[in-house]
This record gives sequence, C-alpha cells and structure tokens, in this order.
Amino acid sequence: PLFQTSLAFQNNTLPHLTLGNINTTYEPTSTGTSRFDLLFNIVEPSDDENGNAGYRGMVEYATDLFDKETIEQLVTRYLSLLKTAVANPDAPLRTLDIFLPHERHQLLETWSRQAEVLGHEAVQSLVEEVQDARVHVLDGELGLVPSGVVGDLYVSGVPSDREGTTAGHFETDPYGPSGSRLYRTDRSARWTRDGRLELVRRADDKAAGQVVPGYRKPRNVQEEVLVGLFAEVLNVDRVGIDDSFFGLGGHSLLATWLLSRIRTVLGVEVPIRMFFEYPTVARLAPQLDRGPVQIPVVARARPEQLPLSFAQRRLWFLHRFEGPSATYNVPMRLRLQTQPDTDALVSAIGDVVRRHESLRTVFTEIDGTPVQRILPAETADVPVEVLQATTAAELETLVTQVARYEFDLETEIPIRARVINTDDDQCTLILVVHHIAADGWSLVPLMRDLSDAYTARRNGHQPDWEPLAVQYADYTLWQRDVLGTEDDPDSVLSQQFAYW
Repeated sequence: PLFQTSLAFQNNTLPHLTLGNINTTYEPTSTGTSRFDLLFNIVEPSDDENGNAGYRGMVEYATDLFDKETIEQLVTRYLSLLKTAVANPDAPLRTLDIFLPHERHQLLETWSRQAEVLGHEAVQSLVEEVQDARVHVLDGELGLVPSGVVGDLYVSGVPSDREGTTAGHFETDPYGPSGSRLYRTDRSARWTRDGRLELVRRADDKAAGQVVPGYRKPRNVQEEVLVGLFAEVLNVDRVGIDDSFFGLGGHSLLATWLLSRIRTVLGVEVPIRMFFEYPTVARLAPQLDRGPVQIPVVARARPEQLPLSFAQRRLWFLHRFEGPSATYNVPMRLRLQTQPDTDALVSAIGDVVRRHESLRTVFTEIDGTPVQRILPAETADVPVEVLQATTAAELETLVTQVARYEFDLETEIPIRARVINTDDDQCTLILVVHHIAADGWSLVPLMRDLSDAYTARRNGHQPDWEPLAVQYADYTLWQRDVLGTEDDPDSVLSQQFAYW
C-alpha cells in the first residue's frame, strides 16, 4: 500500500447554513462505502455556551477486511483510553492506561506466573529457581506494556543476596505486596499473543553526540520571515537560524505546511527535497533565490479542450475503472427546525450552481483524453427534488438515496439535492457533491453562497454577487503551467516523479 497509517488534523471551519431565522443543524450521513480500510473520524463540535460539547465519533471500515465484532473491540479500547485521558488531563500520554480490565488481570495474574522465557537459558533458569516468581515486561516508568510491545524484563521474588545481583538491579515492585521488589534483568522482551515471552536483542549503538551551535538571530529580513514561519508552524517561542526544523520536533506533515506558508508569504516554491537537505533557516534562505517564483492564479483564456487537474484525473480514472460509485461522494445533511420557503431554496441552489463552474461541469473524452466541459449557466439543469416524508424510516430512505447516488460524470453535473419536508413541520436538506468537484473545504463557501442566495430570493431578487475572480478551470491551467508535463524531463512534474 502507498501508506498504512495517516493522521489528519482537519481544523477547517465546519459549514453552516443560514436561512433567515431558521435554526439549522448539521447531521453526519454515510455514503455506505469506505474509502479506506479503517477510518476513525472524531469531531469536536462547537458550543458557544460553555465549550463542553464533547466529541462525536464515527468509524468507517471495509467489511471485506474487518468484522463488526473487531471494530466494536477497537472502539471499546479507544473509549477506555479517552476516559482515562479525561480523568487525568495533566498526565503524559505515555502514562495513560491502555488496558482493558481483563488484559491487566491477564498480564499480572496469569501470564506473569506461567511465563516461559524464549531465547535465553540464564533468564529462564532464574525464573525457575525463584519460588512464586512472576515476570513482567515494563516500560521506563515501570508501567505494563501490552503484548507485542518491547519493554524491560523484570522478575519478582529474587533474593537480594543472590549471587551476581547488585542493589542497582532492584526496584520497588508496584504490583506486589508492600515492601516487595523487582529484579531488573537488563534484558528486553515482549509478550507474544499467546502469553509467552520473547527476548529481544538490544540496540547498543547510540547516536554520537552532536555539537549544537549557539543561538543566532536572523541577519536579514528574509531570515527574519523564515524564523517567524518556523516558529508559527512548530508552535515554539523562539527559533535560531541554526536550529534544525526536525530537531525542534518537526516532521513531514508540518514540513508540508511550512512550505505552503513560505509559498504564501514569500511567493517562492520550495521543493520538499530541498527542504530536507537544508532544514535550517541559515541554510535554507540562500536557496530561496534559486527556487521558482510562484505564478499567481488568475483568470485566463480557455483552450478548446480544457484539461483536468491532476486530482480530477485520478478520480476520473477511478470512475472509468470501477464504474459509477458513491465512494467519492461528499454529502451534506442539514436539519431545519422550520420548513423553509421551498421555492426560494430551490432557486438559491440553482444560483450557486450557476455561480461555480465546477458544479456545472461534465467530464468527457476526446481521443482517449479526459476533458472538462463546462455547461452554460443558463442551460445547466440543477437536479433538486422537493419531497414529503411521513415517517422517520421514509426520511432516512430518501436521504440515503441521495447520499449514495452514483453520478455519471460524463452526462450529469456533479451535484444533487433533496428538500424533504416532514409532518412535524421540520425539513431536511440533503446535498451531495462528487469529490471531482468539491472537498470538505469547499462546503464552507458553498453554504455561505447558498445562505446569501436564499436571502436574496426571499427578498424577491437574484443574489447580487461580484463575479468570481478565478474559477477551478483557471486553477487547472495554472497547475499545468507550474508543474509542466511528464514528457518534459526538465518540468517540475518529471523531477518529482524521478525523486519519488
């Protein structure tokens, strides 16, 4: 696989729809498909009153890899860990108890008394000669470690006058009776899944000490800007020009963020490879003058055959390879406490589609090459349905039909909506956009424009918008200019392919 574990901190603003004085509430919904093997999605909703709104979580998993029982066990363990963290908010993460009650009993009372040490006769003989000996695999704070995790091997009950032992080998036993002690064997070990012990060879080689230069201040404006960006991304108070980004706690994800900030503030593209080679301000600054100047995204003349962005090409390929699917739908479900002006809402959705070219674009092929075809604003057919649901089950069915809709990207624009009125005078708006035209960040301006358009329509006129300075098609052409093509060996794209 391309990657096995990804942690994404999505601090983008959640979308909010304002329809006059109608209260709206965002409700999560599922497309019924999983884009990853296993996804934990944790959301902290805002609470203006006291800031204690808690968290909402959802687990999405591939049913051909996981069964429900396994996922429920994972969720149980995760919730147990969260409860421990909440009960001890100042405790370091490494000290939190990650065990379920039966696992702690297993380690302390079962495995510890019947352990067979694999791989070292001397340690095994020590365990056998001590009456009622128990063995533990512990971390540096004498905390239990779970099976499969390497820790230090300790034995309880070893007499202090045993030949070959010294006072430095003994620690207070936190798991035994008062006054008991643990003997540190100076061996690393781990529990197997079936409760056996495996000794693990220690890595004796340690990194040689490095001489760290003293703190040096920025020497010019460029270095001063870079120091500020380093500190901003790393969330530290002070950065010297000789401080390594990675030595201060940076990693590849933060490096990507930093390069984005450099691009925004200084207008310079810094390749990730260059940054790994020059990770300090003092070494990076001279390289910036050699980097390509960022070309601004501006409206430009459109070619007869409008290409797809690289992200769109990827989704187009999957669409052609797998066929229509709901896997890459981006659904948005909102509950309205009062039924809206339906005519105004339907018109407002049409206004938004006409405003954003990407929402009225279909994707066709010319001689085997995918191209964008933007439909004229005045002729784009916006699929909005107004329906009535008499039961909760019927409401869920109508919502699911839209959330799991399978777009034909060649003939249909990538957006659909349903306005579903219910017998309690409330309403549910379900809107779904294909990922080829939007992502999670897109929902905020989408909802903002829909709010403005609804207000205008309620007042009897079209929204009075300034034309957008650029559209997604302009970004696509800009991306091509910046990255170049694969058949040009000197292009940024070819260099990136060669590097990776």
